[in-house]
Amino acid sequence: MYTIRQKQEITDRLKDESKFSKDLQLFQKNFPRSPMNRELARVNDVNRGALCGRMIYALLDVTTEEEIERNRNSENQPTKKTENQTVAGTGKQLEKQPQKAAAESKKKDGKKRSSRK
Repeated sequence: MYTIRQKQEITDRLKDESKFSKDLQLFQKNFPRSPMNRELARVNDVNRGALCGRMIYALLDVTTEEEIERNRNSENQPTKKTENQTVAGTGKQLEKQPQKAAAESKKKDGKKRSSRK
């Protein structure tokens, strides 16, 4: 796909530690059995920059620069949920009470379990 020189230039351009988690997801999707996954699992502030570069360099063997950027941008756009959601065709507003009741019952169950110990 790319020459060594092109891969190095693209890696330098795309290397961004703030995008590490998004690049990591793409890397693990494309290289699920890579030995580098062990190092990536133990990432810290000291080795994050180097691992970021190595991930991008390896990804350029199987993807393009545009695909890496698209992966980064696709996760930046959260889905918006509006407050006035209606049931299709009825014009009736959805109620949020059942969700709150379910959450409260889970909390109660958690309290019961912790008090049994």
